[in-house]
Amino acid sequence: MTPEVRAELQRIGAELDGHRQVRVKTGGIVTPDTTPNVETKETANVERQAKARSAAGSRTGAASRQGSAGRSRSPGPAAHVRRDDLRACYEAQVVELQQAYPSAQVVASDAQGMWLRVESAVLDGIDRSVTFLVAVPYTRGSHPRAWAFWNLPAGPQWIGRRHTNFPDGSVCAYVPQSGTWAEGGRLDSLIDLYSVWALRQLHLEVFGRWPGRQDSSHPFYSLVEFKDDELCSCEAHDPPLRYGQCCKPEHLRRGFMQLKADFERTQRVRITDRNPPPSVIEYVEGRGDLPAISQVVSALPRGAAART
Repeated sequence: MTPEVRAELQRIGAELDGHRQVRVKTGGIVTPDTTPNVETKETANVERQAKARSAAGSRTGAASRQGSAGRSRSPGPAAHVRRDDLRACYEAQVVELQQAYPSAQVVASDAQGMWLRVESAVLDGIDRSVTFLVAVPYTRGSHPRAWAFWNLPAGPQWIGRRHTNFPDGSVCAYVPQSGTWAEGGRLDSLIDLYSVWALRQLHLEVFGRWPGRQDSSHPFYSLVEFKDDELCSCEAHDPPLRYGQCCKPEHLRRGFMQLKADFERTQRVRITDRNPPPSVIEYVEGRGDLPAISQVVSALPRGAAART
């Protein structure tokens, strides 16, 4: 990574830390937003605003298309599409998705849903891209699941475990309950969310910290996953404080082993229980077929721990 690219990654991380919007260009390239903009308040109400191009901060909303050419999209609240036939809704969006992500293709489908394979460049000038395998269900009450892999010379590398769902290691780029993206929403907006999530993962790899605010399902998750200089998940301060200055001391007082036991009892998982299904690994490595949609999609991710 050149010093210029590293500086750009750091700049985008600072934008996310400061609750300022970023943009996603064609092919999934994430950039700072250079248009004049006021800082956005990090609340669910802001994420649910109807204005499609309102700015999103570190809790990234689903991106909307901007301009007739669609070359740059600002992550913001998704326009929730409500149709009776989800299959028709999603299939009609494939061409538009391919305009935003030229590599996008439907690689498998059945009566329950379709599998998308989408490559995202994430950031100009880096030595890798990311492949998203996205299971898009046609059943009401279900949610898409995606698995992300860095495309490296040595072969595909799963991106995780940080900010992936329990227990299947799928991408955790938003909390479904927040309204950031909902069933029937835009597929390009969904992949934009994943692209920003991948950029945060790259920032974590390069600089050792997750940029932007996070959500946590349990104090034990925060204690294990969050670093002292990352933003805390609590709502007590606006703007949020660093975890080491905010909730960590109280979490430590409650006792590491006590919190661990409570986490495993209430969440019904262990902190390490995040791994992609073997069939997904086999497919991305060219050793097998993708599983049926019904095998990987359920009503809601279990133990989702991070809203990014």
